[in-house]
Amino acid sequence: MSKHYTYPFLKKLDEYFRERFGGEVDLAALFTNRTLRSEAVERVKRALSMKRGESLGVSAAELNEDEYLAFYMGLIVSGFTDVWALRKYIDSEVKDFIELMKLESSKFLWNVSRMLGLSSELLAKDDECGYKAVLVSGPKQEISCFQFRLTIPKYLTYAEKLLGEAGWSLLETYVREGYVYLPKSKYVRLLEDPLKEYLTKLFDELSVKLADVSVLEDLRSDIAEVIRREYKRLRVEKPGQALPSEIKEEFFPPCIKELVKSLRASEHLTHIQRFALATFLLNVGASVDYVLDLMRNAPDFNEKIARYQIEHLAGIKGGGKKYKTYSCAKMRELGMCVAKCEVKTPVQYYARSLRNLKKSSEKLSSRNQES
Repeated sequence: MSKHYTYPFLKKLDEYFRERFGGEVDLAALFTNRTLRSEAVERVKRALSMKRGESLGVSAAELNEDEYLAFYMGLIVSGFTDVWALRKYIDSEVKDFIELMKLESSKFLWNVSRMLGLSSELLAKDDECGYKAVLVSGPKQEISCFQFRLTIPKYLTYAEKLLGEAGWSLLETYVREGYVYLPKSKYVRLLEDPLKEYLTKLFDELSVKLADVSVLEDLRSDIAEVIRREYKRLRVEKPGQALPSEIKEEFFPPCIKELVKSLRASEHLTHIQRFALATFLLNVGASVDYVLDLMRNAPDFNEKIARYQIEHLAGIKGGGKKYKTYSCAKMRELGMCVAKCEVKTPVQYYARSLRNLKKSSEKLSSRNQES
């Protein structure tokens, strides 16, 4: 079986058509194939409804040309329909690819990483240990195996969005003589963001080739409309779940505004960024349902997991403890502070802004009564 059937990004569509059919790719003709159109619709639907693990539709052993072509058709249609839909589609596909790649050899992962522009060293042949190190934790010693290593600057660049998670800081990794050593299980996660960027570039390249956009208009009834329906289902606020009327987003501190802006643009937020945003909202009076609906914009949103985490932060689940948001000093330490607000916490900034609003309203009311 060809690897590009399992991982369509390994072979660009125009390259595939030249090898398979001896000519240039005809996207307009491709979209007239009813079987492929149906495959693409299902692929996009699964991605937008976040049914992770189903976007491939079949086991890796059964993947074929139709699945390969449907992947690219789904990429094109989602991208031409909505930026949010494109990001959701790419995120879902990448998550599935990463899960499959965990079963691949270290050499395969290294070759993929090189294609994506990552600079690292492969220390193992096939899946052998590569580099052994004895790690000491108190009275315990254990031998750890590493298949990859990369320089500290490269590691900090590639793992930027992971550094806030447990096990990814330099203090929690094996570092020796300027290199960070990683096992295959961690190295594969470094491929997520570069792969998302690569798929976005693939869409940009294909969008230029699709001169006859009218063929997409013809697909509105079975593809574009599905995307819009899923888009609305996930994003429309339900009755009773909106932010309380007394909460005003225009008075959020700059750091929180940046997080909300990024989230609504469907950008990936780290664990600590989500913690900061969720705890702030809960502490200024937002409901669990509102926070949950805001989090729906995340490309990796999972409603069941997100609801539990938000309820845990609100003190509804777990030990009953309602979590406070980070102080401004902690926000600066974590790289989330974007302005000098002269307050101690983001919540204090918001409360101060509301007080100033109330004072201004009272003054205006007093003047009106006097006049």
